[in-house]
Amino acid sequence: MLDVGARLTVWSNGGEPDVQKIVVTGSSGRIGGAIVCALKPAYDVIGIDRVAAPTTTHIADISETDILHRCCQG
Repeated sequence: MLDVGARLTVWSNGGEPDVQKIVVTGSSGRIGGAIVCALKPAYDVIGIDRVAAPTTTHIADISETDILHRCCQG
């Protein structure tokens, strides 16, 4: 099981905590999907894969750098 107990909180907008964003590639696979499910309660998780799945938020290949940049922004 993945332990997400050591969550990092960043305070940058006047006292409201910013939730950390994590990008998981291969999110429709067994391991990637499990990682997305484990992290989702504590983080803003972006799932990227070439195959649609409940744990995938963006259908893309990781060689498509423009999509990766957009997923990582704000």
